[in-house]
Amino acid sequence: MINSREDVITLLNNLDYIKIVPSYYEESKDYSDGLYYLKYLNINELKKDNLKEFVVLDTETTGLGPKFGDKMVQITAIKFVDFKPVQIFTSLINPRRYIPLSVSKIHGITNEMVEFSPVFNEIKDQLGEFLKNQKIIGHNIMFDLRFLMSEGLNLLDLDIEVIDTLQIARASIDKRYVENYKLSSLCKYFCLDYFNYHNATEDVLGTSYVFLNLLNMIFIDDTIMF
Repeated sequence: MINSREDVITLLNNLDYIKIVPSYYEESKDYSDGLYYLKYLNINELKKDNLKEFVVLDTETTGLGPKFGDKMVQITAIKFVDFKPVQIFTSLINPRRYIPLSVSKIHGITNEMVEFSPVFNEIKDQLGEFLKNQKIIGHNIMFDLRFLMSEGLNLLDLDIEVIDTLQIARASIDKRYVENYKLSSLCKYFCLDYFNYHNATEDVLGTSYVFLNLLNMIFIDDTIMF
């Protein structure tokens, strides 16, 4: 359980880090329309026995969406087994476009930081193997999936199921008890406000523990130990 900022650092230090091995790449194709064919699980479809393994994912980007020409600058995915984090895939990404200063001020990623990082297509296949056959969880996950698809990762081939903690939280927590349903507000609601938000890795951890707490609200008679 996360009870302090020190716990966050300890958890990250103890994860098994996937070695990023950039590969030869070709220009990406646009698969963005396929998002609507993915399987999304709502609150009524969550079953404890089917959540023994899942991946929580987040991205940081140059802006609001691929339709504006924006690209990813960071991606993190953490695999959970038996509700414990065991493995992490994380990388900065060279977007091959300028990161606006206003955006850098939000997530702290500068043009200099990504200059020698792989472009997304170089890590696409490796990421796809990490996500294959998994339940993929994120906060407002459509935002992240849209970037993945638009930059050439065909999620339709990976046999994944998608869970959005934003939607689960809206269905589980009365709006009278939270300021809003932003990740930071939900972390505060669950007394988990130890994360440096708008960093993909830290947001994945925040989303992960919000999700685990939401599960304990849903499975109230069958509490998850984490």
